[in-house]
Amino acid sequence: MNEKTDEVVSRTVFDPDGHAWHLYVVHEGLGWDAEMESRRVNWLCCSSLAERRFVSPIPESWRIMTDAELVAMIAVAQRDARRFH
Repeated sequence: MNEKTDEVVSRTVFDPDGHAWHLYVVHEGLGWDAEMESRRVNWLCCSSLAERRFVSPIPESWRIMTDAELVAMIAVAQRDARRFH
């Protein structure tokens, strides 16, 4: 949580295979990659032990979506093309 105690800044959900996905907002300038055109605005990072995906623009309701809705969003999220790990 941040200064606003009711504001979620990260979430963890589990996909049907039992893999944990950690979701958090990345702001422009924090991990920003000039080579990835779609990253010129803030994005929602979806990270598991095996891979990382992102959603941009950030859905305003991601903090209150059900776990099932988030897992469905992750399933179609764009894969991070950079090396991972």
